[in-house]
Amino acid sequence: MKLRSVDHIGINTLNIEESVRFYTDVFGFRETGRADMGDLTLVYMETGTEMVLELYDLRGEVIRDELPEARQGFRHIAFYVEDIRAWTDRLKEKGVEFTMELTRMPQIRRDGILVKDPNGFIIELTSEYED
Repeated sequence: MKLRSVDHIGINTLNIEESVRFYTDVFGFRETGRADMGDLTLVYMETGTEMVLELYDLRGEVIRDELPEARQGFRHIAFYVEDIRAWTDRLKEKGVEFTMELTRMPQIRRDGILVKDPNGFIIELTSEYED
């Protein structure tokens, strides 16, 4: 038995429309559908990869809380990009909150940045080490 790919990542949102705008405007994702599940709505975002982003609208039932990086469990989602410096500039222009500025990580031959979405969820952008 073999896994084929990551299908989707689900994120509980504090404000579904703000989250859809963020992922559309900042990352260029495209909304592909909504599903009314009764007590919640799901919004599907095409990411340009095989993975889909699934945003949850729990209709005001999401508990607002800080998500410390050292907490047990899911930490972040990471996207591999070709031009990390261009992405850094774009995210700053869009006013996205950084939790880690552009950092060289020679131990893994990667450059990376960490930002927050409107829900406090951490997103990493990473690229091959630029010499």
